[in-house]
Amino acid sequence: MAKKKSTDENVNAYAALFAKHQSSGDIVDVMKVDTTIPRLSTGMIGLDFVLGGGWPTNRLMEIYGANGVCKTTLVCLGIAEFQKHDERPVLLIDAEGKIDLDYAVALGVDLSPERLVLSQSNCIETVTQLIEDYAAVGVSSVWLDSLAGFETLSELTKGIDGTDHGQRAKKIGQMLRIMAHIANNNNTFVCFTNQIRTAQTQHGSYTYSPGGNAKNHHAAIIVKVSKVSGDDGPIYQTTKEAGIEIGHAVEIYAEKNQTGRPHKRTKMDLIWGVGFNCYVSLVRIAVFFGTLKRAGSWFTYEDQKLQGEKTITELFASDVSLYEKLYQETLAAIKA
Repeated sequence: MAKKKSTDENVNAYAALFAKHQSSGDIVDVMKVDTTIPRLSTGMIGLDFVLGGGWPTNRLMEIYGANGVCKTTLVCLGIAEFQKHDERPVLLIDAEGKIDLDYAVALGVDLSPERLVLSQSNCIETVTQLIEDYAAVGVSSVWLDSLAGFETLSELTKGIDGTDHGQRAKKIGQMLRIMAHIANNNNTFVCFTNQIRTAQTQHGSYTYSPGGNAKNHHAAIIVKVSKVSGDDGPIYQTTKEAGIEIGHAVEIYAEKNQTGRPHKRTKMDLIWGVGFNCYVSLVRIAVFFGTLKRAGSWFTYEDQKLQGEKTITELFASDVSLYEKLYQETLAAIKA
């Protein structure tokens, strides 16, 4: 019968085993694990609220929605923010080859080669290798627009005869698995956009997004963007002749969020060719978190007291320093 080991012998054996695997990197000291998630403000308080404080700079994220909602606009605004606050360049994969560079510049994107690396390859294998190479050198963020535009090398070389949708979903799953690892180990934010498709069956229709089911597991955050329907949807600029439609309202909803509380949603106004009107969004969220006081139709901030949401919004739109101060106070309340 084997002799029973003493408690001290067991402790020493476990300590030796722990030291052996810790030196190889297989296990880590749980007391030394950094659980904080570094974030970069999106520049839009509504989106900061949904994400839990801003872009998580070491996670993989998906933004999906219907055509013409604002997915590429969010990508361009995100690139501009990373260029402002990080010296490393940004990698943009324009798989569809349709990005409007003039619009990107209007949203604040710096197109100089040392600040933005642009690729229009839609080959999954090529893009995966490209992301691995640039992440090793050092980029602040990687943006893929969109996942629906990617194809396998087999389809690109063999044409329509090489089409295999099962193989395409498998390759995309492999690519996202690699990107999730890159984001975590290289402190690189990775974000991809995706589309919504409608399929017809004998039992009715249903919606889905291309790329297989793997993307739902690898992405730490999944955000759905949709147009607001009804009377609150279109945005009009009143003229003497008639109201001219200049934009639409957008709802942003966090379906999944492993970095904060999920199922948050916000509504923001998108002005075509300009970007989001963030002032109304800031006023409403600041009131919710108590950084801006409201009593009936009266708003109070510091020593200023104004009546009407439109009036207080115009105040922050005209005073950049005041807007930035309220923004930072509200962002701190969101992160608290």
